[in-house]
Amino acid sequence: MNAGKTIVLVVLAAGLLAAPASASMYLDINPASGPTAIAIDSPTAIVSGMNLMIRLTGATPLTMLQSYMSVLSTNVGGGLINGTLTDAWYPGTELSGLGNLGTASTTLDADGDTDIGSTNFASATGYMRAQKGNTDYVTQTDPAGIGAYVLSFQGTEWASANPHGVTVIEAIGRQKASASGLWKEAGVSKSGIPFTGNTITLYRPDDAKLDHDALSLDGSASMVLNGAASTGSINMWSWDVDGDTQFDVASALATSLSLSYDPIAGILSWTGPGGSGQKTLPAGDYQVKLRTEWQGSTLTSSEKTAMMTLLPEPATMALLGLGGLAVAIRRRRAA
Repeated sequence: MNAGKTIVLVVLAAGLLAAPASASMYLDINPASGPTAIAIDSPTAIVSGMNLMIRLTGATPLTMLQSYMSVLSTNVGGGLINGTLTDAWYPGTELSGLGNLGTASTTLDADGDTDIGSTNFASATGYMRAQKGNTDYVTQTDPAGIGAYVLSFQGTEWASANPHGVTVIEAIGRQKASASGLWKEAGVSKSGIPFTGNTITLYRPDDAKLDHDALSLDGSASMVLNGAASTGSINMWSWDVDGDTQFDVASALATSLSLSYDPIAGILSWTGPGGSGQKTLPAGDYQVKLRTEWQGSTLTSSEKTAMMTLLPEPATMALLGLGGLAVAIRRRRAA
């Protein structure tokens, strides 16, 4: 994505009917089609057209609905991108005339970018407030939801010099210990916290990188393979040290691996921030593989390999050299 390129995501409600004694309210950022995860490759990316929906379930007619909420872009796993969230009224919504837009705030979470709303549960000030008028109501036959706000996110910078996390956009209902002012059903204040539905995850596709394409180990010194320059959303670094398709190290910390070889014992050893281990391997050529991924989802993954040569001990090399010399002498005599 080029800087400033706009991604348009239409986020609609998914309505599942239920028939409790009273209705329930849900805050949802939930696309009816398309991904709930969006690939970002520019620190100034724009994600627009996200519609925050209020969904209702239940058979009780609501002569009034009032909702207080905030929307946050929260950095997870170190975060991906900082930016500014803005809100506007959903076109034609019945809620827009009786509510208010949220207040921009940089204090809703610890990442320092601009969110919308408040975390002061004791006061309604600053919250996005959507209210449905007394003359309209929602019943079980109209359960799909009411569009309240259109949200946009403007990226301003990566969360760090080489970010490996994700950024999650989510709607949070106002939480309050008392029963008044949290949300209203049929004009009566409710104490239950509105359920928060799906979220939008912003991620960066992985590109695994190693600082060496090849290395040789002869027992005299260790060598470090470093994958810290890999880019993308990464919470798991996995290493296959000998190309047997089995990962020998898998950790959120394993950005590098120090390898050493004992040619007399025929043992390859490794150590690093993700752990240590060893295995018996004869001298020869092997492929070391690094896999990076955002584990726990199918968001993104990447692999990079390097060729590793394990050299035999010097005495074995000398014997091999003498054997080769003997073969050459016999051939000369035979000629």
